[in-house]
Amino acid sequence: MISLLSLNIEGDKHIERIVNYFQKNKFDVVCFQEVFQSDLPVFEEILGMKSYFTPTMNVSCENPFLAKKGIWGLALFTKEEIISRGEYYYVGDKNIIPQFLPQDPNSGNRAVSWISFVRHEKVYTVCTTHFTWSIGGRATKEQLVNMKKLINYLAKKEPLILCGDFNAPRGGLIFQMLSNRYMDNIPDHIETTIDQRLHREKNLQLIVDGLFTSHIYNVSTIQIVDGLSDHKSIQALIT
Repeated sequence: MISLLSLNIEGDKHIERIVNYFQKNKFDVVCFQEVFQSDLPVFEEILGMKSYFTPTMNVSCENPFLAKKGIWGLALFTKEEIISRGEYYYVGDKNIIPQFLPQDPNSGNRAVSWISFVRHEKVYTVCTTHFTWSIGGRATKEQLVNMKKLINYLAKKEPLILCGDFNAPRGGLIFQMLSNRYMDNIPDHIETTIDQRLHREKNLQLIVDGLFTSHIYNVSTIQIVDGLSDHKSIQALIT
């Protein structure tokens, strides 16, 4: 089996608590969203892993919620020997990384990043994404178009493990499009994946972070852990 962690780390706001956590907890694969490219060496050292980075936007404007500026995006970390990897921009182009506009959460690119490796003669394909945002988690035409693009691409990579921040709550149309195709592994008793202490908006009872798997994978243990970022982390053992 492999141990996996997925987390939207919210840029550089929570690095100290995240680093402290990884000093005590080990994983085979780590998936980050909203990670600064310049912070990758810090995480590579503490994890003892190589990173695979997909840039999505340039946070070079004034933002009261972030101290650091620069390119951020998606990152996958692992010690495993990668047999293939890739990325797909369902919004934008890798060669054009736009500047983030605080008044428009969708001003950046949107992508899915993936790696494949072999563990005990079995191939694991792990994907992560940070999906299109909407007000109040309501499904929008933009999200619908982008989710169709994403699912069409993922179909070429199946079987797979898909994790990330989907900016669309369980029970809504966009989340349901994924759970119609893949196993939704977030336990039924979980009420939110928003950290109630660290998120700037309080009392958001929404499951917007997910762990989806093709049916050949079995998630035997899953935990939703708070205290690391404005989103809770998803941690699982997968065979």
